[in-house]
Amino acid sequence: MPKFELTKSIEARKLNKRNMVPLPGPAVTISFGSVIENLEEVRDMGRFQYLLDFYESEWDELSRAIRAVEDSPAPTRQDSPSPAPMHVAEVKFHWQELHSTHGKLLRAKVPGGWLVSMPGAGVAFYPEPAHEWDGSTL
Repeated sequence: MPKFELTKSIEARKLNKRNMVPLPGPAVTISFGSVIENLEEVRDMGRFQYLLDFYESEWDELSRAIRAVEDSPAPTRQDSPSPAPMHVAEVKFHWQELHSTHGKLLRAKVPGGWLVSMPGAGVAFYPEPAHEWDGSTL
């Protein structure tokens, strides 16, 4: 997608991402030097994306305030510094899977007890310094 740089500040209305209808409230100022993308002309308006949000502005004003941005070439091998060697550390944190009627349950032995997790639901600490819990319920 071509990108455009604003050569002067413009006034634009923020759009709803789902239906592209202007949101209530005043127009915002998008300052010169800003880069916009996904530019399209819709009737007498110009719609574009700026910082992950969609906006619209009068096409006449917008078309006079943009210039195409040339994509900068990818750096060549001589331009790029060589990456630092990676150090692979030994895994020291081990999650143990427990079988549950409610889904996947994980536990990890930590000082003072257990970390217990159900993926997607968060993590809890179960205090048990002796680590005698066998993973079952009563």
